[in-house]
Amino acid sequence: VLRFTLPKYYSATFIYEPSLKADLFHLDLLKDLDILLKENNSTAAAELLNIDENLAAKISRAKYEVLYKNEFRRDTIASVEVLIIADDNTIFDTLEQSILSYLASSPHYKKLHDIRKAELNTLEEKLLQDIVYNDSLKRTLAANTTPRGNGGFVYGEPIDPVRVYESGINLTQKLITTRSQKQFVNNFELVKPVVAKNKPYFPRFIILFPALFGICLIILFVYNLKRM
Repeated sequence: VLRFTLPKYYSATFIYEPSLKADLFHLDLLKDLDILLKENNSTAAAELLNIDENLAAKISRAKYEVLYKNEFRRDTIASVEVLIIADDNTIFDTLEQSILSYLASSPHYKKLHDIRKAELNTLEEKLLQDIVYNDSLKRTLAANTTPRGNGGFVYGEPIDPVRVYESGINLTQKLITTRSQKQFVNNFELVKPVVAKNKPYFPRFIILFPALFGICLIILFVYNLKRM
């Protein structure tokens, strides 16, 4: 009977990877969120996650497990698995994005994001300038290169064409890499998206059975005492 009368709770997990492996501040943020949820402070939790308070009230817990790169040196994180427990299994996608946004929008990580983006913008501008200069060297090389004996420069004198063209290729590759990094400059990358489960996390028969068995023993003990 308890299995059908107790409120049902569902669970789902997602995994994210921090870009800064030695920075553990995001774990404190997750801890703060879970404390609010344990205290049933849905108003404060809703404010942190930037969601409706009614939605926050559906969340029971937001626990996490850290996966370290080296179990013997727990100062570098590989990834973090977040376990969400709620009484509605249709809200996990929303909560996943809300939790990641909550981490990324904290002043600490927003500052790191802005610094990294500014560094990449500066690097991109420098590479573009170097590419323009390299192209001008190519034009100079082409204009001053004529067959040997006709009064022009011989390849490699005074400009080494191989180095010029290799430099151009390297600069272009660096520019492509830099622009690619700008697309993924976030502090947290979602590695495994959340998957909602239809089967309740609680109550479960395997958990309820020992409790029910104990209650039955107590009832039987009281019944026997009354008969004595």
